[in-house]
Amino acid sequence: MDCPDSCSLLVWNDDDGTVKIQGNPDHPFTSGFTCAKIRKLPNRIESHHRIVTPMIRSGDRWKEVSWDDALDLCAERIDELRSEPSSILHFHGEGAKGVLKQANKLFFALLGASRTKGSLCDAAGFIACLADFGSRFNNDIEDLLKTRRIINWGKDLLRSSVHTFAIVRKSKKKGARLLLTLIHDS
Repeated sequence: MDCPDSCSLLVWNDDDGTVKIQGNPDHPFTSGFTCAKIRKLPNRIESHHRIVTPMIRSGDRWKEVSWDDALDLCAERIDELRSEPSSILHFHGEGAKGVLKQANKLFFALLGASRTKGSLCDAAGFIACLADFGSRFNNDIEDLLKTRRIINWGKDLLRSSVHTFAIVRKSKKKGARLLLTLIHDS
């Protein structure tokens, strides 16, 4: 799911063939639970609305095509653009926490696509750490349980990092003071 928590998951088929997913209880960070996004993933995978066959637009309608035909069409269109690398747009949105990060970079680099340095969302935080602390050396996440004060600058932990949220909540129960600064759209 490419989220910052990078959960350790247990995945299996139930007796009725239903896909089940749970957080790995033996993993120290995942601690046996997941966010709603992961809990709902089997429903998304099994949905009859899920598109599992390539489709090509023909006029105002879509028609199913084979994977071979779809991949051949993609290769043909990409090959047409290779003579002008600036015409290949690559949105920097690959899986930042897994093997796909490197595969995606390599694929688009081999095509001659222009590239970005850093990421479009985390880069500001990295630069802030460098400016404030001189490095990106991070403490162990469990150090939050040993602190007296926590400042959360504009991140909705409950939606974007439920496991960090759980650690912050434990720290707060132990007496840590929490300062939240949230950004609201007007």
